[in-house]
Amino acid sequence: TMVYGIIALINFAHGEIFMAGAFVGLLLAGVFKLNLFLAMAGAMLFSMALGVGVEFIAYRPLRNSSRLSALISAIGVSLFLSTLAMLLFGANARGFPANAFPSRQIQILGAEVSTLQLLIIATSACLMLALELIVKRTRTGKAMRAASEDYTAAALMGINVNFIVSFTFALGSALAAAGGVLVGVLFNSVSFNMGLNAGIKAFAAAVLGGIGSIPDAVLGGLLLGITEVTGVALGYSSWRDAIAFVILVLVLLVRPSGLLGQKMQKRSEDNPVLIDPYIQQILVTIGIGIILAQGLNIITGLTGQLSLGHAAFMSIGAFSGALLTIKAGLPFPLVVLAGGMTAAVAAVLVGWPILRLTGDYLAICTLGFAEIVKVVFLNLDITNRAFGLTVPPPATSVPLPLTVLAGALLVSLASQSIRCSRFGRALMAIRDDEIAAAAAGIDVARHKVRAFGVSAFMAGVGGCLYAHVLGYINPSDFGFLKSVDMLAMVVLGGLGSVPGAVLGAAFLGAAPELLRFMASYRMLVYGAMLVALMVFRPDGLLGGINLWDFALRKLGRTSQRTRGEN
Repeated sequence: TMVYGIIALINFAHGEIFMAGAFVGLLLAGVFKLNLFLAMAGAMLFSMALGVGVEFIAYRPLRNSSRLSALISAIGVSLFLSTLAMLLFGANARGFPANAFPSRQIQILGAEVSTLQLLIIATSACLMLALELIVKRTRTGKAMRAASEDYTAAALMGINVNFIVSFTFALGSALAAAGGVLVGVLFNSVSFNMGLNAGIKAFAAAVLGGIGSIPDAVLGGLLLGITEVTGVALGYSSWRDAIAFVILVLVLLVRPSGLLGQKMQKRSEDNPVLIDPYIQQILVTIGIGIILAQGLNIITGLTGQLSLGHAAFMSIGAFSGALLTIKAGLPFPLVVLAGGMTAAVAAVLVGWPILRLTGDYLAICTLGFAEIVKVVFLNLDITNRAFGLTVPPPATSVPLPLTVLAGALLVSLASQSIRCSRFGRALMAIRDDEIAAAAAGIDVARHKVRAFGVSAFMAGVGGCLYAHVLGYINPSDFGFLKSVDMLAMVVLGGLGSVPGAVLGAAFLGAAPELLRFMASYRMLVYGAMLVALMVFRPDGLLGGINLWDFALRKLGRTSQRTRGEN
């Protein structure tokens, strides 16, 4: 909440700082035999340095770029750190030594609690009190509050904003490390992937209470924790995440700034193999990526509405298409069309209420919706719960790879037509200035919902093709990282650019495979590449470049040169 309050950045690498702190604490307690408090202090110091380094390398060069560029850079850092932790410590979870903090059970008002639980509550309270005193009672804290009110004005008044931002990252990272150590001791488990869900929940708690305020973030964390524990106590443990995110979405719809926050400004063996199967699989992956990226580009690139939950519509298209193939055996074109339409209908139904939100509040709301959809599919019998569905070959004589590539071409042509149409120009007007667009007679709400529906339709088509190409789908395949993949394709290619979405999908679809020779290090390099691309090309590979105009200018120069030679 502090980082967001000052530089308005959703720091998705925060969960990996949490994870890194847990591993450092585990190392200090297990190898160096330090007690819990010294291990936590050492982890906090390490994470402070790590947080400052991340800010300096991955975020500071992008401070004057689009917020999406910084977001993709944060995701790159997250991938880099989690992969590095897996390489260093292995994929299996590790536990703290038994003597890290000897705990015993005691009775308090008839309830049985452990001394470790009491320690965690007391430590959290002390850390929050110390943080509140730093922010409210110190000169640096006043500078932090000034920077959160108006970053530019604070710099003009002589405040060293670079130092303030680094100090804020150091404080936030120290708290993340303390949380990581305490969680690791409580559950006796530390793993390389423990940061993803923790980071999402942390930001959700901050938004729930009211972003930018420390007491409000504490309230949001308490509400989120109480909600999850109550759901478990009532026997709905498998729905705990969905319950929490339903409440989050409802709060955002009623109070977009939070409860107390201030409003802020192998398959297809029967098909002919025309090329090497490995290359074919890469091309199919790229083709599906192009369809998904073009869909997200409609709502995020053209309309300017940030969606972090687009994987939900992909999953709706995937499961609806798979069920139609399994239950009804319909012709494949009808299955694909139905998958897209189902996703579009779902988008229109949820679009009317949530598209009243803007900016990061819309982003976290769509993220909450995606988590809800995933948990629902994990608990439905028709989707085979967590076991997923095995999808039979579709009823078509056309090879699936050709179908996918043809679909990618059609969707790209449709996206370009939309961009050049009256509807597309209206969407770009809304992206540039909603108030001016409304004053010019554009029905902003209606256009947003229509764009959301078109975008979800393309995601549903991509999801349906994905299900039939792989032959197996699981609700867990459509989590937050799948939405991140789509967003990265759009941002890397260039927001609003149809050729850019193609290029971004091709780059991100091929990069993991082209880096496969690096074995375990490929995702490490992949994350570093994301950060580097955003630092050196914050507008994307084709951002600000009109390929059509560029080609016409080149052709014009060639014609003039030919006439001169003649």
